[in-house]
Amino acid sequence: MKKFNIDEFLWFIIQFILIILMVYLKVSGKITYFISGKMMIYFSISILILVLYTLAQASKIFTVRSRNYITDKFYPIMFVIALCTVFLYIMPNYKNLKVSANNESMINENIYEGMIEVTNDNYEMLYDMDEYENSIIEIVGFVYKNNSNNEITLGREVVSCCQSDKSLIQIKVKGINNIKKGEWVKVIGKVNFNDSINLECMDYEKVDEPIEIYFHEKL
Repeated sequence: MKKFNIDEFLWFIIQFILIILMVYLKVSGKITYFISGKMMIYFSISILILVLYTLAQASKIFTVRSRNYITDKFYPIMFVIALCTVFLYIMPNYKNLKVSANNESMINENIYEGMIEVTNDNYEMLYDMDEYENSIIEIVGFVYKNNSNNEITLGREVVSCCQSDKSLIQIKVKGINNIKKGEWVKVIGKVNFNDSINLECMDYEKVDEPIEIYFHEKL
């Protein structure tokens, strides 16, 4: 006789919670903290597969209970605890995250004619700046190192696949002080080749950490 099967129901709840977590990471964009854009298609496919598997699991809720009781081994309970732990770890770290794009900039960017904004679409220019000598660029990054009272090294990380393969782009910026290591800053400066490649700061301001903290390699 078919009746409510608590074991199968617990597995259904576990899978449903996992779907919610994965969809939340994708919709909020926070999945980019862990994988690059080139892996997004596979992440979406995994969500779809899990949804289909969960629908199949739902049909098992009212079935005859097997003798091998999963609940007796506490596997589902431990799995739920693990999922909740991951979720509760992610939420406190990101719920107060501010998006710098929503903050009103105090810099008048209109006065810098021909300025190039460094974004995820063109960040490769930072690898070879020869053709950009005397160009004015705008870049958002974090202070990787304070070199002197009037010079910092600005950093921005690039992710190819996931966090384990991230690399760091560095560029020296002259004319900045009173910025602490690790703080995020928007810099407008002229590309200079006097002694080494650097930016002569023309204007700058502290900004909140952007939601897209990494540049992502393209497919």
